Amino acid sequence: MQITARISLLSMAVVTTFGTMMAAPAVKLLTVAFPDTNALLVQWVVTMSSLFILPTLFMAGRLGRRFNRKSILIAGLLMYIVGCVGRHSCIRLT
Repeated sequence: MQITARISLLSMAVVTTFGTMMAAPAVKLLTVAFPDTNALLVQWVVTMSSLFILPTLFMAGRLGRRFNRKSILIAGLLMYIVGCVGRHSCIRLT
């Protein structure tokens, strides 16, 4: 395996954990901001990113047969960026 492929694969593995790492510190702040909300519901904020990763892994095989890896990678990164920007915009609106 080429070194660039290894670096790409390793960086993508790290990117998938960013959602959980970025949401985890916000749980305490969300609990304080929404005192009437069940604490378990607030903890789902951290769990949601992991739940969306699982179906994506099942789809990855089919996508890999139809599209080249670079197209899939770029589309995934764009969706990730749009999701992050959307989440931060929603947080600012509330």
